[in-house]
Amino acid sequence: MILLEPPHEDFRTNTPKFKKRYLLQQSFTILRALLTYKKSFRALFNQMFATWPDEIRELLIEYHLKTLSKTFTERKNLNSQIYEEIRKGGKLPDIPLIVYTAMGIDPFMTPITSKSFLRDTLDPFNHIKNIVYTK
Repeated sequence: MILLEPPHEDFRTNTPKFKKRYLLQQSFTILRALLTYKKSFRALFNQMFATWPDEIRELLIEYHLKTLSKTFTERKNLNSQIYEEIRKGGKLPDIPLIVYTAMGIDPFMTPITSKSFLRDTLDPFNHIKNIVYTK
């Protein structure tokens, strides 16, 4: 079984807590993201699809920009429902398991999360990933 950046039921209880010192900075970052999200994400999608053929690149970018708000809406239930469903899911089958996960800053988080917050939470978060994924 191969899992790509899977959610895990222990993330919610083991990840670093949001510190009040980030509140003002995050507020500005989120406000800026709301005002410029298409421009910011278009630049990221341009980078992501830079090597794709010209005839489909713009269609892909437009599709992703159009569905971006739906993606944010769907992520809301991650903490409220998905982690609990995973917790109640039972044991994994006894088969080989490979987990692919990123250990760096996700460029798609930078328009909506301050860089200082990402830097301060990345190491503890990766530490939790290491513990959770090697259980």
